[in-house]
Amino acid sequence: KDLLTVPRIVNDFRILVSRLEGLEIEIEGIRLKYYYNQAQAKLKQMKELFADGEYPRIEMIHGEVTKLTQEMEQTNARYKPVAEQILAASNRWVTRAQVRQDFQARRPNIQGIVISDNQKMALLNDRVIKQGELMDDFRVVKVESNKVTFRYKGEEIPLVFRRY
Repeated sequence: KDLLTVPRIVNDFRILVSRLEGLEIEIEGIRLKYYYNQAQAKLKQMKELFADGEYPRIEMIHGEVTKLTQEMEQTNARYKPVAEQILAASNRWVTRAQVRQDFQARRPNIQGIVISDNQKMALLNDRVIKQGELMDDFRVVKVESNKVTFRYKGEEIPLVFRRY
């Protein structure tokens, strides 16, 4: 800037610099939209993996979401609230996946289901448990003819009863 001495070039340079400031604001908006769209795609992928029962892969995607949110914050400090919301949603998927994995490791064996007019029960690990009762750390929330739904650490988890 100090080396410019021709008045016309100095004026053109000043105009270019003022336009660059406006472009930087537009570019920041484009970046935020890019990061946001990337993060939304990752959260959608986490939801699909959760539905498919692929819980270990959710933690891998969570790592990618964490990196995206860090890049968002490094790009502009004003992106922090959005980055925090995205990270919180990702954390919820990871927590739910961890609860499901823990449940899978300790899940009871459904040996039978008994449904009468006034009571619903399931035979779980050689014990008869009524709907609504606790069994170890699991609450039997619902007993149906083909499945039993448990509540474990705030997560409702259905298990299908396979007779054969």
